[in-house]
This record gives sequence, structure tokens and C-alpha cells, in this order.
Amino acid sequence: MQIDALALRLRPRTPMEAADLGVCLCQTAARSVFPCHLLVAVPVMILALASFEIARWLPAVVIWCAKPWLDRTILFVLSRAAFGQPTAPGDLWREQRRVWWTRLPFTWTVRRLSPWRSLTQPVYDLEGHSILAAGPRVRQIRRGHAGAAMMMTSAFSCCELALTLAQALGHFDDDLHQLDIAQRQRIADRGDEPAGGRPQPVAGARGQPDAGGDDHGREACGRDTAPAHQKIEHRIIVHGG
Repeated sequence: MQIDALALRLRPRTPMEAADLGVCLCQTAARSVFPCHLLVAVPVMILALASFEIARWLPAVVIWCAKPWLDRTILFVLSRAAFGQPTAPGDLWREQRRVWWTRLPFTWTVRRLSPWRSLTQPVYDLEGHSILAAGPRVRQIRRGHAGAAMMMTSAFSCCELALTLAQALGHFDDDLHQLDIAQRQRIADRGDEPAGGRPQPVAGARGQPDAGGDDHGREACGRDTAPAHQKIEHRIIVHGG
């Protein structure tokens, strides 16, 4: 490593200051980070969406397991940014064998479960040690600094969880709204709820005959109603007398 070519000022830093330096370096190199990250993130997203046909929970597992592998691309870009070198997708493509494909099963499994992955990842990717040979170096790096690495990883995990929950709650509210609209539409189609909350009119209230006929009407009134021709005959007899 050429110390004179570093674009950073070397000085003793606390673990939290070192974490803050890494965040600032990522912000400074954002023009190189985002295009290179999209080069690997888009295929992972396509793979995750394709796994939805197998199981609804599988896309989340695919993205969760792929995070250490995605971090390797960002680490490659930041390692060049520390020396003032911008990184284009073409540079990443030329180094894909070293950045993407070495220790691939180890990255998707063991590295995913490491709570201090952000601290020890450079040992594997930048120093070029094998998995077994990197053990003493990893223990040396972790000594006295693992707590700060875990705090930084937990902080970004909480931010990610908050964004995920906010998105999930937004979809849940939309589903409830759509369900309410569908339920109201079904009620309107069935006609179960009268308009305006008024009671249904009784049969015959609009001058229509009752389904029970004349006999049922007479029983309801408690007396028989004479037909029209009987009334006319009665009037003729009265006038004749």
C-alpha cells in the first residue's frame, strides 16, 4: 500500500471516529458507489422477485443473505476512493473475479451471521487472506473494536427496519381501504342496506294488492267489504222505496 497516495489524513482515531470516517468517505464517493452498486443490486432484486413464485417469504431471505456479497462491491469502491481514484462500472467488471466470486459460499452464509462484518470484511477482501489464514488477523482487528462495529451495524439495521416497517404499514393501510371499498360495493349490490336508513315499505302501501288476495285483506280488517255491484244494487232499492 502506498501511504503517500492516500487521500485521507492519517491520525489516531477512536472506533466511533473511524466509523464516522467511513460514512463520510461513502458520501464523498457516492457518484462511484451508486452505479457500481446498481450493477450487482439489480440482478439480486430480479432473483428475489423470481423466487416469489416459490414462496412468498423467499424474496426477503434472498436479499438478507445477499447483503455481505453486495457490501463487497461497496468496499471495493471505497478502497479506491481512499486513494482518490474514482471507480466506474467498467473497473468493477474487470475485477469481478476478485470482488464477486472468491469465497462466494462463505460470504452468503458465515459472513451473513457475523455481527462485526463491517469491521472484518476488509481482511478478507482487501488483504487477500484465505479463510483459514485470516483467522489470527480477524481476531487482532476485533480486539477492543468489536463493540463499536456492532453498534454501527445495529444503527444501520434499525434504520433499514424502520423504512421496511413504514412501507409495510403503508401497504397494510391501502389493503384495508381497498377491503372497505369492496365490502361497501358488495352491500350495495345485494341491497341489504336500505337507502337513507328508512324501513322497507309494506306490501300494498302503494295501492298494490296484497299477495294473500281479498280474503287475507278482509281478515286483516276484521270485516267483509261488499263488492261494488252490491253497493249499487242497495242504492237502487233505497231510492225505489
